[in-house]
This record gives sequence, C-alpha cells and structure tokens, in this order.
Amino acid sequence: MNQFPLLSALSLLLSFAALSPAAELPMEPDSAQVADGDWEMEEAPDAPWGVKSFPAPAARDAVAESAAAAPRAHVVKKKETLSSISRLYQTTVAELTRLNGLKGTVLQPGQRLVVSAAPKQQQPPANDPKPEEAPRDDANDAVPSLPPVGTERAATVRLQVYLDRQQFCPGRIDGQDGAFQRAAVTRIRSARPELAAPGALEAAARREVPDAYVTWTLRKDDFAFIHDFPAGWPAMASQKFVAYRTAWEFVAERYHVSEVFLRALNPHLEKGALRPGDRFIVPAVEPFEVEKVFPQRAALFAKKGKGVNAVIRQKELMIDLFRGETLVASFPVTLGKPETRGKGDWTIVGKTMRPSYFKRPRKGDPAEARGRSFTVPPGPNNPVGVVWMSLQKPGASKASSQGLHGTYTPDTIGRATSLGCIRMANWDAVRAAKLLQPGSTLSWR
Repeated sequence: MNQFPLLSALSLLLSFAALSPAAELPMEPDSAQVADGDWEMEEAPDAPWGVKSFPAPAARDAVAESAAAAPRAHVVKKKETLSSISRLYQTTVAELTRLNGLKGTVLQPGQRLVVSAAPKQQQPPANDPKPEEAPRDDANDAVPSLPPVGTERAATVRLQVYLDRQQFCPGRIDGQDGAFQRAAVTRIRSARPELAAPGALEAAARREVPDAYVTWTLRKDDFAFIHDFPAGWPAMASQKFVAYRTAWEFVAERYHVSEVFLRALNPHLEKGALRPGDRFIVPAVEPFEVEKVFPQRAALFAKKGKGVNAVIRQKELMIDLFRGETLVASFPVTLGKPETRGKGDWTIVGKTMRPSYFKRPRKGDPAEARGRSFTVPPGPNNPVGVVWMSLQKPGASKASSQGLHGTYTPDTIGRATSLGCIRMANWDAVRAAKLLQPGSTLSWR
C-alpha cells in the first residue's frame, strides 16, 4: 500500500468537504424495539451456529404454493413496522408499499394491509437482458444466462465489485451510481494516486473483474441458515439460532447485493419456493460466508490489524480505516441520533463474536413482552448482527452501551438513524473487525 502523502491527504479532505451533508434520516425500522432500554451483549461461542433441522425442499414448496394461493389482509399491531411485516410474510417493504399504494412508512394500529406470501415477479434491470427462463419442475438443471458485460449497468456493477473487493465499499451492489459509490471512488483515488488519472479506475476494474456477474448454486447445507420465524421479541428469543428468514435474504447478504436487484437478476427463480440446486446470477464479490463466521476466536485478533485506527465521517456516513497515514479500507455506516454521537477519540476495548442480545423489561414494551426479559440468540438476524465491538468514551472507566456492530437490516445502512450505535452490514462488520483491535481509536469527524 502506498504511503498517504500530504498532498493526497489534503485532496481527500477537500473531496470529503465537497460531498453533501447527510440529510435528516428517519429512525431505523424496529430500532425502538431493538436498542431502547436496558440491554447488554454476551459472547455465545458455544451456541448453535445454524439450525439442525429444517423442512425438506418438497415441504417448503408445498407451504409456498399453499400460501401463494391468494392475497390476504394483515391488521397492523402496535409497534409493527413495514420492515417487520415484510419479514413476517417473506416479502419486501417495496412490495407492501406497492400493493397498498402507501405514500410513507408510518403505520397506525388497526390499519389493514394487503399482503401476499409469494413475492411478485420483478423486472430485470434496465439495459440488462432478461436471464433465460427455466421451468420450476426442472429448476435444478436451469442455467441462467449472464448479462452481457458491455451493458451500462453491468459496467457499474463491475466497478462496485472492484471497490468492494478492495475494501473501499460502495454499499449494497445494485448497479446504481449512488452516494456511497461516489464516496468509495473518492477514497480509493486519494489512497492510490495511480487510480486518479482519467479512466485509470475503470481500467483497473476491467482488468481485475472481467466478469461483473457469476453463477452460484444454492446447496442443501445452506438451508441450515434459513428458518422463518414470526417477528417480535418473544419469537426471536424462542429460537436457538436467529437465521435468515428466506433463501433470498441468505443469498443477498452472501453476495452483498440489494435483494430487489438480486430478484431482478433472477426472475427465473421467482416461481415457487427456492430449493437446493437453484442457480443464481450474483455479483462477483468475495462472498460473505455466514457458515464460516469466526470459527476460531483468533480470527478476531489477527496481527494484520495492528496499528489500524478508524475515523467516522458523520456527514458522509462512512467509517475510514487507517494504518498510520495510509487509508486501507472504508465502509458505509448508520449512525445514532445526533445527540448520541461523539467528539474526539473513542477506544475499541473488546470484541464479541456471534453475540447474543440480552434485553431487560422497559417501559413501552408491547403487551406480549411487558415485564419479561429476553435473550436473542446469535445469528445473522440478531439485532447486532454477527459481531460487536465495544467502545469506551474519553474519560470513562468502562465500555459504553454503544458499539460498532453488524445489523439484521442491511437495507437501512445510510438510509436510517439508529438510537445510538454505529451499524454496518454484516459483511463489512466482519472485515472491519479483523482490522480493528482492542486499543484502536475511533475518531469522530
């Protein structure tokens, strides 16, 4: 890695200043239920990592076909959100919004929503041809056609994949030139001056990522990490492992991709339930392999993280990681409300792999949770994701209740505000956790 010269550092700071300040963001869906009140993290290395039993593919198909028979209505309960309802019915917020003609995200108790257990057919991305259709009774043999690499959207995906591989992350892969992608481009060009010349970054992306997309086959063992369960604290706490609720969610997180874009790339898989042997078109990123998340504690304390410190860019909603003066990685984040953000330098004082989430009773709990404590077990859908990094504020004698951690709602990164913690997509949180070590500083800028 090149050393970060003074001129390049000045250029980077000026580029940051040129970016638009973060707009006023809505509160993250379910945030009040997740983070408000009396709670703590516990390390659970001996807890199950995956579910030991799950329905056979035929059984899942039968359930899906029965549920898809007809749309039905859902009556909104207190504290429910579009996010929690979409997970309950294995659909998306966008689909609920479309079905009900909603203009915003605020729901009222007693409101009736039209819901459907089967996701609707998505259109393929603009400028990308529709992948080859395959009949669902022969899905295991379906070979989808990759979009041509020369399309404009595929070129954007290639650039996003390249940035992601270099750990200058553009957010979810979606083929759109968004604020996080532009921030990532600014950073990698500042850290690597050879990429600042016109066309140099694009040429590097073409050289390192000749194919923007690859095909990937869903395996039987993957379903050990997929298990639907109802929304709400009691249901989450009743699980032994907080799994992905759908196979779509599993694949989307594995390949750092927007679920909407993933569905658009794979309309041949929209008919019926997903099962082993189904072949996906996915971005060619280094996959987030949930089955291998920190199999050994030593992975959290790798020597390669020595001397790495972090800077939170509050306006850009990015966390930049430096080794000395060299910028080595950058990831999108969701921050807490402005009054919870820090000044000066905080310190990482510990890391918890596969955390469980313990919640004590609090005022405002829904009726089914009132007066009860809950321990949400580890898993990718744990409210704090798959890893938690404890933070200590200047002058404090112990760690804060705020942490740097993963999330179970990657779609909200940079698009919503948490109650106080610093959230990252699970795939980014794991990479950051391997670089940041106890003693690393986290500075607010």
